[in-house]
Amino acid sequence: MKPRLTPRLRTVAAMVPQGARVADIGSDHAYVPVELIRTGRAVKVIASDVHAGPVENAKGVVAAANLEDVIEIRLGSGFDVYQMGEVNSAVLAGMGGFLIRDLIIEALPLVKSLECLVLQPMVAIRELRVWLLQNGFEILDEQVAQEGQKFYEIFSVHYTGRCLETVDFKTAEMGCQMFRAEDEISMNYLAQRIQKTENVIRALAQAKDAEATELHAFEARLKLLKEAQACLSIQRK
Repeated sequence: MKPRLTPRLRTVAAMVPQGARVADIGSDHAYVPVELIRTGRAVKVIASDVHAGPVENAKGVVAAANLEDVIEIRLGSGFDVYQMGEVNSAVLAGMGGFLIRDLIIEALPLVKSLECLVLQPMVAIRELRVWLLQNGFEILDEQVAQEGQKFYEIFSVHYTGRCLETVDFKTAEMGCQMFRAEDEISMNYLAQRIQKTENVIRALAQAKDAEATELHAFEARLKLLKEAQACLSIQRK
């Protein structure tokens, strides 16, 4: 039986370079590795998880797919179970942005050798993006996936060594190419972000103990998002 990928994981898999040798870190059920092999995006996948339960689940999925010769499952944390040269790409999806950052820092020499990292942080997205740009990484692509009312930011990066001293507010908040006029999902995500920001501003305006600086930060964010929406709406006409 073919594992059914969620839209989030399908987008993650689609951002892996063609013909890659992939480390799938925090693989869970190994659905992404199976998809990568079946679509020809990867020629080899080494999937890992820090917990024994998911590792056993992943082994079962790989065995059922009869892909044990091209998908290997390992137990361990982050990049600890990978050797230099074994892979040329990596996937880190479904974990916090600070954890992704820490795993990269812990294995920086190996990470620098990779052609591409596909990252899907669940939280601390802005902080991860800023850290990457200030520490020698270039964003190659950015996509938005939607599952019901939830949206997920996914971006691919690689190490260039060119560090930005500062990251401008627009890039920190919206990425380099996250929103596209022709991409309905990203436009829906932009509209949702505007609505949520407006809700926060209303709540802060009514709160007696709200900090003025916090309110101003959200107002600046709202202004930026609305400007982007207006510009993209013109492009769609």
